[in-house]
Amino acid sequence: MKTKELVKSALGAALLSVSAWITVPATVPFTMQTFMLSLLLLTVGANVTLFSTLVYLLVGALGIPVFSGFGGGVGILFGPTGGYLIGFLFFPLFGLLFQKAARKTPKWQYLPCALGLSFCYLFGSLQFVLVAEKSLRFSSLLSAFSVCVLPFIPADIVKIALAAVVAKRLKTKIVS
Repeated sequence: MKTKELVKSALGAALLSVSAWITVPATVPFTMQTFMLSLLLLTVGANVTLFSTLVYLLVGALGIPVFSGFGGGVGILFGPTGGYLIGFLFFPLFGLLFQKAARKTPKWQYLPCALGLSFCYLFGSLQFVLVAEKSLRFSSLLSAFSVCVLPFIPADIVKIALAAVVAKRLKTKIVS
């Protein structure tokens, strides 16, 4: 990685941290992280977003309070909501997968955001069921999905749309 990309990655990890602190408490906390992941993906690209996400998760796992509610530690990654955090990796992974298509047809650049969010939901809900099954009495993926995903879908769609608008404006301002 070039120095410029490393700086962007560090800034991206910092922005992910700040977006985690904008929280509305719920079974799975409502944060601005999906907005920030989408914005990073649409502005700095999949490689930088992937590295930013990895740095963010590593810093959080080391105990630095970068997760929602100023939490930190490896226990959070293996706790009921940790699957959603690990699921953030799907955003840039899908970004890498569709990178060439997005260069040819700009509308393809939004697909990784939607797919990343969908896989984040799936991975997070699976871990939620596995970890919270006994303590919170969630025995099925459907029950976890109804509590941990359905209430978030409308807001997450708005966050991705807002990220697309902001990314377009940022690119316009940076270029001009």
